[in-house]
Amino acid sequence: MHAETTLPSAASPPIPANARLRAASWSVARVVPPLMLILLATTWPITDFQDHPHWDEVEWIPFVHYFGPFDVVANVVLFVPFGLAIGWGGTTSRRLVWALVLGLGCSLAVEFAQAYSHNRSATVVDLVTNATGAWLGARWALARARARGGQVAE
Repeated sequence: MHAETTLPSAASPPIPANARLRAASWSVARVVPPLMLILLATTWPITDFQDHPHWDEVEWIPFVHYFGPFDVVANVVLFVPFGLAIGWGGTTSRRLVWALVLGLGCSLAVEFAQAYSHNRSATVVDLVTNATGAWLGARWALARARARGGQVAE
């Protein structure tokens, strides 16, 4: 005998627990490929990592050194698919917050790893542009949902 648990909702019919689990697994499946792309793009070449960090090389103050438009645009574009994956299928603006927080967290992990590399540089500008890319991706996904007739709660 199979019992389904549901959460009551006044606005919509109850969703079976196994349907919520399937939806969550699809969400994870959508997020993994962009994360793999980010990992590959930000840690190549993998053989360059050292056993000690280079904290003196981290650029803590944004835009002190020249950052070309290519660097900024590339960082934003790299994280847009990640934000799309977070926002896809969503109908609430909470996904924007999640995209921003998870994009910032992922970017922080990447910048921390790059502090252990001789060929990569960790910067605050990367943190900001990466998180912005994730937020823009989620915003795009929510705009698409709204254009298709879905109600996006603010």
